[in-house]
Amino acid sequence: MAHHTQLLTESVLLSLTGAVLGILLAYGAVKWIAAAMPYYSFPHEAAIRVSLPVLFFSVVLAVLTGILFGMSPALQLSRPNLNELIQSGAGRHSGGGSDRKTHRLLITCQVALTLVLLTIAGAATRAFVTAYRLPLGFDVDKVTKVNLALPRKSYPGWAERANKFDSIRQAIASGTGVEHASIVTTWTPPMQAYTDKIEIEGKQDLTGIQSQLVLISPEAFQTLGIPLVQGRNFTQSELMRPAHVGLVNQAFVRKYLPDGSPLGRHVKAPTLKMERPDFVNAPGNDDWFEIIGVVADSRNNAGFHNGAANVKQAPIEPAFYVPHTIVMVPYVSLVVRTKGDAADAIHSALLRLQETDPQIAVIQHHPLTWFMDTMVWGQTRFIAALFAVFSLLGLVLAATGLVRDIPGCSSGSTDGPVGIAARIPSASTPDAVDVGLASLAPLCGHGQLDFSRQLNDLHKGPWEVLAPRSSSLGGDAIPLRGASV
Repeated sequence: MAHHTQLLTESVLLSLTGAVLGILLAYGAVKWIAAAMPYYSFPHEAAIRVSLPVLFFSVVLAVLTGILFGMSPALQLSRPNLNELIQSGAGRHSGGGSDRKTHRLLITCQVALTLVLLTIAGAATRAFVTAYRLPLGFDVDKVTKVNLALPRKSYPGWAERANKFDSIRQAIASGTGVEHASIVTTWTPPMQAYTDKIEIEGKQDLTGIQSQLVLISPEAFQTLGIPLVQGRNFTQSELMRPAHVGLVNQAFVRKYLPDGSPLGRHVKAPTLKMERPDFVNAPGNDDWFEIIGVVADSRNNAGFHNGAANVKQAPIEPAFYVPHTIVMVPYVSLVVRTKGDAADAIHSALLRLQETDPQIAVIQHHPLTWFMDTMVWGQTRFIAALFAVFSLLGLVLAATGLVRDIPGCSSGSTDGPVGIAARIPSASTPDAVDVGLASLAPLCGHGQLDFSRQLNDLHKGPWEVLAPRSSSLGGDAIPLRGASV
């Protein structure tokens, strides 16, 4: 009876010790995970903390596990098999038949759970690779988004604000190392732009249709590397009038104007007339706009709110590009293409702007690769990394359990009154680990193969599958590959 109590007490104490260590590790890991999460990869309202109900359930489960696995050897002690004990003492037996069956059942369950983790890690890695290799339709290399703010209640007239916006763009474009600079007010590629209802002249059957409304300067397509496929771009003089002209993307044509040429058709967006004290509207900006050109499609549907794992299946949304002088807000958003060192070029451009007008405030500036990292595939990369760590940990634990189940690795001398104490392996530890891993490999082959195949595809590089004039981060993403393993 004393041995029963001792075994049960030791088992429960070990379980409680593991639970305490797990609690401390959980609180530390939550802080690390929250700090390691990419910016904007999860909604701001998401609370990352330890759940007390889950914590209580885990502690109770740990205690019950200790009791269960402490009772099993105690029950074996209460019904000893003399033949097995004699054989065990002679070194020809490594445990009772029921003991080995239970051990093998537990190892089978552990291997099955490891296989599930490996499969999930492979699926998460596949989603990350899909988002990473997805053609964008525009260039992100050497392109930076710059956000500026005007002084409060400044430039209230349409002409003076339009001239101010143009002088800001020219100051940025004159910076050392800057190739092109353009104003893009309502869109940060590849995120979704401002979207609202539109009307198409002669299409009375199309009611309640929507399109992204992008306010730009004429240099935007050249800066982003989006090709013009039909018609023409609007000019600087049309920008400064402003003329009621615009361009659409190919998705707009496919969805709303599949019958004939879109050039010369007219589109109206009533919500472009924004009655706000700090906004400056051009006269008649809620009137009809003539379509003068069509540009190639580019990704405009990314972000965690759409689910990065499904970004490949999500269609590119219709977009309508109009001069940014139609509606001018109290801030200026630019996309800037640089050559050489991007940080030095942006610094030079901002210094030139401060020399021109020191009252302009710089809100923030980030390369487009930063937006890709945080808002497009940062979430899937983070999830794939977590499951990779969990699956590799499960793989090591399963291999360790298999080592004890290998014939010849659990025989040896015994201590204790009934010979059920842990046995010293007769094989060398490295050989036993090799045999354990070799035994586990066929069982987990599918999950490992899928996980390894995704990582191998990732290291092939994005340039093998991208369409012309598109980009998928290229070399800027290479240092992040290690984080996904």
